Amino acid sequence: MELITAKADLVLPAQNLTVRASLKPSSTKNRGAVAGMLRTTSQELMGVLNSFESRLERLRLWKVKFRRYAKVKYGQALFVCGDCESLGWDTPSKAVRMKHSGDNLWEAVVDHVPEGAKYRYLIQNHEGQDSSEVDWVTSYPLQLSSCMQDCNLEGGMLVQDNTMQTVRFIVFRKGVEAMRVVGSIPVLGSWETEKALWLNQTHGCCWERVVQVRSDQLGDFEYKLVSEPGHVVESGANRVSDAHLVEPQRELDAARGAGGRAGGEPGMRVGGAAVALPHLPPARPS
Repeated sequence: MELITAKADLVLPAQNLTVRASLKPSSTKNRGAVAGMLRTTSQELMGVLNSFESRLERLRLWKVKFRRYAKVKYGQALFVCGDCESLGWDTPSKAVRMKHSGDNLWEAVVDHVPEGAKYRYLIQNHEGQDSSEVDWVTSYPLQLSSCMQDCNLEGGMLVQDNTMQTVRFIVFRKGVEAMRVVGSIPVLGSWETEKALWLNQTHGCCWERVVQVRSDQLGDFEYKLVSEPGHVVESGANRVSDAHLVEPQRELDAARGAGGRAGGEPGMRVGGAAVALPHLPPARPS
């Protein structure tokens, strides 16, 4: 009990809660004042509890295996870096070097990673000494969460699997019977039109589909739209994915759309063009 109390003292600084003089509820005015003070005090207490819960959660430490596909050049390696001591305090020179396991797969086991830690993958010199040539794999941080479906507990170790990325394709197109996406990666048919990805019409002129894309293909695959009838492939240059630059949104029920609004209305629109939006996996059912 003393140990728990000591830890609580470390994570929860003293709060200056004002003790108010009691009022006798002898009138409607006094009763209203008392009710108002009780609401305020309740809100203050909830704020304290939320702060304590958040900081206490950070005391939960995991042994984590990080996994991700990445393409690197000769003499380089993939690293993982985050906002805690075990991940180098977001400093590339202190990042954890990952081990190549073949087929662009990189893995690293790190001890004492707190729940909720934010981290990123980066490519740099395999010795991790030249911070001037750092290539961050994504422009946004990921977050360690044991309740997400991309985390699995295996033998007491948390496996953070970032090898696949959920991506939602959204197209706004009128006057067509169907829409497909053909592209340079297998899930898009590898440029074979007959194997292109069919999109679902969610409402009106909105067509969309959620797929899984390998993390080493996330930032450089190319694609085009194909409209039906007639297998009409759009003209112009190929579209190039920038999904690695867009922070993932939480993946919600498909019936509620990307923004979680009833009727399937997407949460993000980009003119009438197609856009590939990365999404976080849904939380694991409790």
